Amino acid sequence: ASAVSARADTLQAELSSMFNEQAELRAALRHTIERSAVDGAAVEAEAAACRELEQCLEDSGAVCSELAEERRRQILALQEAVQRRKVDLRALEEALEESLDAAEVRTMELH
Repeated sequence: ASAVSARADTLQAELSSMFNEQAELRAALRHTIERSAVDGAAVEAEAAACRELEQCLEDSGAVCSELAEERRRQILALQEAVQRRKVDLRALEEALEESLDAAEVRTMELH
């Protein structure tokens, strides 16, 4: 009877030890699941931030392209204006030369 009682005590101690170990494992598992949920939320937050940054980069690229195109149009307009002014300047220079020639002729006629 005492051997049976000793065996029962041993089994009870082993069973108690297993229950304690299971409780520790459950706590560790619960902690891991909670940490995983927090990590998952952090990963999702980071992914959302990355998507937002990608959209900002795409928008910024579009703005830069629009600005570059606008600058190109402005440069072309300025180049055309310069060409028109050169033509105007040549016409004025020719008119001035003609005027000076006419004035020289009149001056000679007066002498």
